[in-house]
Amino acid sequence: AASLLMGGSTVGSTEGACAVYQNTSLFGNDQSGEGLVGLWYEIRGTGELFVVGTCQKVDQNSQSSETSMWVFDGSNGCSDLESVEVFVDNVPCGAGGSQKRVRWTSEDLIPYYIFVNSASPNSFNLTVTAG
Repeated sequence: AASLLMGGSTVGSTEGACAVYQNTSLFGNDQSGEGLVGLWYEIRGTGELFVVGTCQKVDQNSQSSETSMWVFDGSNGCSDLESVEVFVDNVPCGAGGSQKRVRWTSEDLIPYYIFVNSASPNSFNLTVTAG
C-alpha cells in the first residue's frame, strides 16, 4: 500500500493495476470471481475527522468513470481488515470533474487502508484532509 500523509495529494491510475481476488467479501456483494482492479493506500489515524477524495476529469468523449473507495481498520493486521463506516458524498471538482469523498473519524495511531477502484481504467487525484 502506498503511504498517504494528512494534507497530501497524489495522482493515481487504475490502468494496469492488479485485480484483488482474495477477500472479495470485504467489498460487499462482488462475488463475480473477476476481482476488483484498484490501488491500496495506507494512512495512520490521528484522532481527527479524515476526508479522502478522488477527483476525476471527464475525458475527451465526455465520459467519466466514477471511482469507488473502501476504508478498512488495519489494527489487527492486513489479513484481518475490518470495514470502517464512512459517510460518502459527491461534489464538483476541476473543469467538469466529479469528486467522490469518504469521511470518517480516525482513531489515534490506527493504520487505515483505503482501496480505490474504478469500473474502467482511469486516472484520479487523491487528496487527504482533516475535516
